[in-house]
Amino acid sequence: MCSSDLDHLAVSDHLRVLQDHLEDNIFDGIVINNRVMEPEELKMYKMEHADQILPTEEDRHYFREKGIEAVEEDLICRKDTLIRHDFDATTKVIMQLAQKIEEKRSV
Repeated sequence: MCSSDLDHLAVSDHLRVLQDHLEDNIFDGIVINNRVMEPEELKMYKMEHADQILPTEEDRHYFREKGIEAVEEDLICRKDTLIRHDFDATTKVIMQLAQKIEEKRSV
């Protein structure tokens, strides 16, 4: 599978592709950017041959149905002419999600 096989897929479809290649469902949670990029940012993103994918109600339903804890946050940062994940924000959200999942397991 090449990266173009994942183009234009929904957030939940990206997860399904990974799950299809694994013997067990190993996903307890998922972290998703939910900030819509500004037009200027979208233009820069397109120059990198990338499309923004935002979570939909269908994605949220899929995650609830599968018992996958989904956290949506603004995870975008701009570095000069590049659009990237904000490392600090992403790390913080991942750590909070891991703690939340761990707390659910211990109940």
